[in-house]
Amino acid sequence: MISRREFLKGTLSVFAPNLSAEDIERAKKAKPFEYVRGPTNKKNISLTFDGDWLDNWVNPILNTLNKENCKATFFLTGRFMKKYPDAVKKIFDEDHEIANHSLDHLDFVKLFKKDNIAIIKQLRLTEDIFDNVTGYHLNKIYRAPFGSRDKNTLRYLASYGYTHIYWTFDTLDWITESERGYLSSGEIENRLFNSITNDKFNGNGYIILAHVGSLRKYDQFHNKLPSIVSRLKKTHNLVTIEELLE
Repeated sequence: MISRREFLKGTLSVFAPNLSAEDIERAKKAKPFEYVRGPTNKKNISLTFDGDWLDNWVNPILNTLNKENCKATFFLTGRFMKKYPDAVKKIFDEDHEIANHSLDHLDFVKLFKKDNIAIIKQLRLTEDIFDNVTGYHLNKIYRAPFGSRDKNTLRYLASYGYTHIYWTFDTLDWITESERGYLSSGEIENRLFNSITNDKFNGNGYIILAHVGSLRKYDQFHNKLPSIVSRLKKTHNLVTIEELLE
């Protein structure tokens, strides 16, 4: 099996073309293409971490993943890559998967209505930044900012070979203690394992959404990650999105 670095080196970035009549027709015919979970016939789960404007949890997350000898997928914006190139390099050098989370975290559905080619540019410019930071190419999976997508955006990006990765379980780990919807790290862990227990496929194929940073002051979710990873590994393999979808 080739290493992730060899795989990325051989992967070509998609070119952002000018929109033509042929492009429009192809987009209309393309089927929406996304995953909200992986195959349910394998005991695999994918931990995914989104990153945009904070990197304060990157090191403890990587320390946990390394200690537990498992890999994850990091969806990073171009803005994050430019601001924290050392963090990007560290994630990449430790052989985790990095994927596209847009350039600057704009709502794709709203953006598409104003300028349909703009969402292609968001992905393409992020690819260029990743190339500059690492010397390698991003694969063609992406996560729309806020998870905001519809049939039109999915169909349009699928027509250029992009696959959208949504999630099966959202930790909501970024919500701070003073905000509505806040859950303690312990509550997040309980919700996750209750969800897996009650799932008819026992959590097989789950895509779990977490983040690489937060403004939480007292309850840092990354402190719960060792417990969560240890419990998940008792019943499932923790794999990257690329591996999950094989």
